[in-house]
Amino acid sequence: MVKKSSIGNRKSAIGNDTVAIFGGTFDPPHNGHVKIAETVLDSGRAGKVIFVPAYHPPHKPSSPVTEFKHRFRMLKLATSSNARFNVSELESRRAGPSYTSDTMMELDKMFPRTRHMLLIGSDSLRMLHTWYKAPEIVAKWPLIVYPRKGEIPSLDELKSNWGGEVAEKLMGYILPMTCIDVSSTEIRSRIASGKSIKGLVNDAVDSYIRKNKIY
Repeated sequence: MVKKSSIGNRKSAIGNDTVAIFGGTFDPPHNGHVKIAETVLDSGRAGKVIFVPAYHPPHKPSSPVTEFKHRFRMLKLATSSNARFNVSELESRRAGPSYTSDTMMELDKMFPRTRHMLLIGSDSLRMLHTWYKAPEIVAKWPLIVYPRKGEIPSLDELKSNWGGEVAEKLMGYILPMTCIDVSSTEIRSRIASGKSIKGLVNDAVDSYIRKNKIY
């Protein structure tokens, strides 16, 4: 049985709201992640954002990923300033790869009166057809897609994988916002090179990284 995550004690607060589920590795979480979530809230497409760090990212089977407890704690620090943000450890309670469809189904069961939407980047949208149970994901849950620089698919590209009707729907999910020019990969690289990451992550995350010598 899956243990309810840290969002469990806030079930009554979520109620009938529309909630964006923001999954990812978050290795580390950065100011870009926070800005994306804030933009989603400002757009009115969702009333809350739940960040769900992956325990075993299925798209990174051979890549080293920072221990879950550190990524979870950093994410809590990164998002603590906004009462409409929450962080779930749901995927750490489940064995096997962290498949998005499983997580969304579990959240639907936990909060049956909540409308869940899936928040992903446009780079993930391009590859969505390769995801586990991709057709079921698209059919069951609305998406919110934030643009990634150089990674915005064309309608024709989506049509080639999804067909015309679904492709049109997917294009409509793209959020009109400026591309966030920061990545976790860049931050890890800067840390490895001894460069400052000031302004890329909040001060609490920066301190946590240095204190625990994570990268």
